[in-house]
Amino acid sequence: MFDSLIESTPHHGLTRKTMLMPASLVLHGLALATILLASALQAVPVEPPQLLVEFFSAPPPPPPPAAPAKEARAEPVKPAATKAIPMPAGLVEPMLIPTQVSTAAQPEYEGVPGGVPGGVPGGVVGGVPGGIIGGLPDSPPPPPPPAEKAYRIGGNVKAPELLQRVVPEYPNTARLARIQGVVILEAIIHPDGSVGEIKVLRPLPLGCTEEAIRALQQFRYKPGLMNGAPVSVYLTVSFNFRLAGEAG
Repeated sequence: MFDSLIESTPHHGLTRKTMLMPASLVLHGLALATILLASALQAVPVEPPQLLVEFFSAPPPPPPPAAPAKEARAEPVKPAATKAIPMPAGLVEPMLIPTQVSTAAQPEYEGVPGGVPGGVPGGVVGGVPGGIIGGLPDSPPPPPPPAEKAYRIGGNVKAPELLQRVVPEYPNTARLARIQGVVILEAIIHPDGSVGEIKVLRPLPLGCTEEAIRALQQFRYKPGLMNGAPVSVYLTVSFNFRLAGEAG
């Protein structure tokens, strides 16, 4: 019975599967190396990018403000220096010798008529020694006197009464030129009856107006009254210049 038993012993030979494993690994390694090599050959080298670097600097500070111009001051004008005329040494013979010498007495003082002996150039006629050169500045003229207050005739103002009348002369030039007409004047009669300021309202030429004014200045009046008291009043006076034998 025991002889019929087949003794089974382990098989030590390599199986097909076991033999294919190393070959497969080698093939895969070759394929991977081929792919890597082909990739390395086809890769295009890439140049590194250029970096643009700009440096910015701060703007320069603004210029300082200009210094204000100094006002030009007018320098005083210096008088030109006069050169001294050198005097000749010794005696000099005159160019012309006078034949006659005047023996008339010379005045002790020769200068501006009305001047003061011992005065200085630029002085004022009639000045005094030691005064201000050029004299004192002219003083302004005094203000005119205030206008006299007078009243117009009418109402409680009574007109003055004539006491003395003077007839004006007829100028010969006006008579020869046959000038005729009326000169009308307006005068202020003072409380004492005298004639004050005269204003011409209608003139005549060739001296007629002047003769009328001269005559009116010699008139005398009984003064005008306001409420019984003498006051200055305005009065209009007319002078008629007519040639003899002329109608009018």
